[in-house]
Amino acid sequence: MKKKVFLAVLFFCLTVVSGTVYGGTNPEEANTYVVIFKDEQLPADYKSEITGRGGRIVSANEAIGTVLIEAQDAGFIEKIKRNAKVEDSGLAGYVKPDMLNWIEVNKESLSAAESYYDEYQWDIKRVGGNPETWAIEDGDHSVVIGVIDTGVDKTHPDIMDNYLYGKSLLAEFPDAGEDLIGHGTFVAGEIAGNGMIKGVAPGLGIASYRVFGLEALTSISVVSQAIVTAANDGVDILNLSLGSLVDLADPSMRAQYKEFLRAVLYAERKGVIIVTSSGNEALNLDKTGRIRSLPGEFPGVITVSATTNTDKLAFYSNYGASIIDYCAPGGDMGPNYIPDDLSTVDWSYACFGIVPGGYAYTVGTSVAAPKVTGVLGLIKSHFPKMINARLLIKLRNATENIGKRVYFGNGLINAQLAFD
Repeated sequence: MKKKVFLAVLFFCLTVVSGTVYGGTNPEEANTYVVIFKDEQLPADYKSEITGRGGRIVSANEAIGTVLIEAQDAGFIEKIKRNAKVEDSGLAGYVKPDMLNWIEVNKESLSAAESYYDEYQWDIKRVGGNPETWAIEDGDHSVVIGVIDTGVDKTHPDIMDNYLYGKSLLAEFPDAGEDLIGHGTFVAGEIAGNGMIKGVAPGLGIASYRVFGLEALTSISVVSQAIVTAANDGVDILNLSLGSLVDLADPSMRAQYKEFLRAVLYAERKGVIIVTSSGNEALNLDKTGRIRSLPGEFPGVITVSATTNTDKLAFYSNYGASIIDYCAPGGDMGPNYIPDDLSTVDWSYACFGIVPGGYAYTVGTSVAAPKVTGVLGLIKSHFPKMINARLLIKLRNATENIGKRVYFGNGLINAQLAFD
């Protein structure tokens, strides 16, 4: 008999941290800016140009010609724009994980089974993550999945065998094999968990690129550096279960858009396929006008909406026919859920996976995206010499039509269909 579940609720950002409704800036970091140079390269004198105008260089991304700086002078942006080599400059942008909240589960409350896959992982089964698929292909370490996130707990028994390496983009949190938030570990488990839980592709290799520390907020500059680093490392697929909404009508925010776009295009030129979550604001992204969802709207990026266990659009999921490419289960709170009242949640409708030191239930587009990443990794493993364009055709064919494109894109991903 199951014991009562022990609850330890952790909240992720449900609203965008900004001075405006949609923005992408942190008001506590209003003196942090990004400078975009022309020709996607840094001029030889960029350091003196920035410091001469009162800026302090925080980091430079030489591959895409951007610099993150701090300046006390509110007029710094206008001063640096006078340099003919500068294309744009503005406030630094920020992103957050696309997960709502989770509930950690005491092992004693779980059934005494050889694995948790059979009883708890309805979502992995729904996308064709099953023994029949894995008998054909379960992935291998020749295919490297880069997880740009909060880090991955490399000691967790359900992911450790598939953890290849990690790199942190945060000097104050140098270990990418550590996860102080839990988000990245859950995402990695959805892709390549192989223990008490199973991921969609339990044999794939995971590379962790840490961009979050103690808070579920990081800068677009750090994420852009991670994208460039992963591309240079030769990863095959990048999973970004994170995002930001940026108001392009605000001149100070356009540089955020350009920096993120440059990083994405750089990776794509290197042959990297990028998968991202659509976000949890319940927005129709076709109708947000000047408000842009990053990185989901960028060309070539695969953007994923979230579904429930009845193949409906999850109440929190962003959508839009021009944005969504695929959908996958992200879970739900159950039929009796009252917003902000976790006592009304039925966690059996949510997704079950790993967090540092244990297991948890969660919902969000963050856990929908890695299912698409996992299926794509399976296809890549089975057809290792296939060019990306053909891999993407295979991915397109591995779908079920469950409804309108505006909600579900090309359809619900299903690994089994990739090998029919």
